Amino acid sequence: MVSSKHILRNSEQLNRLSERIHVASRGRRASDPASLDRHLEACREFHERFDSLMYPGGCAVFNRVRQHDPHALETAVTFLLADPIHFRSGYLKEYLWRWLVHCPLSDLARSRLERAAIGYLDRPIKREFAAMCRAMHRIGREAFWMRVSHALLSVDVLKVRRAELLLIHKGSLFAGAVARRDMWIRLLKERCGSTTEPSLWLSERRWRYNGRNGTESST
Repeated sequence: MVSSKHILRNSEQLNRLSERIHVASRGRRASDPASLDRHLEACREFHERFDSLMYPGGCAVFNRVRQHDPHALETAVTFLLADPIHFRSGYLKEYLWRWLVHCPLSDLARSRLERAAIGYLDRPIKREFAAMCRAMHRIGREAFWMRVSHALLSVDVLKVRRAELLLIHKGSLFAGAVARRDMWIRLLKERCGSTTEPSLWLSERRWRYNGRNGTESST
């Protein structure tokens, strides 16, 4: 069984390799062959180790989730609980939330996924948040929804906002999609000013809003 600590250690290693590329890139000079070699070496090591570090067992185990492989399902649930953050991790988590609702889940697996979902209330919304909401619409049990409702009492305004958004998905996926769209529009207006049309703001930055992705704040 893969542990959360193992997943997080691999994530840390991958982030160090990624940072090594950025450092080498900033120091790269056409007139300095050694700096070019350092950058190429950093890229080579990152790509060589990416598959083994980005997910336990690599793409082979990741793709077996769709085949309902018991070991792959256990690894997927543990990965979501660990919640590593590294290059492409958001895509991995988004796919896992989408796939797992179609897999046979034990009561223990459902409980662990509910714990993972509750964790999203304490951190900024990322790309997999919508997939998590849709998954919990299907597999969340009453005790889980009671915990989400309790989060509405938090003094953290953003946590309350996330809990509200998740609770909307409990009753209707369509209502949840509309709420996500309205939330992003509201956040964009808060950032740009009420007189600025969000569509114009997005167009100027060559972004396209698709109703699924984004973060609570842009850096």
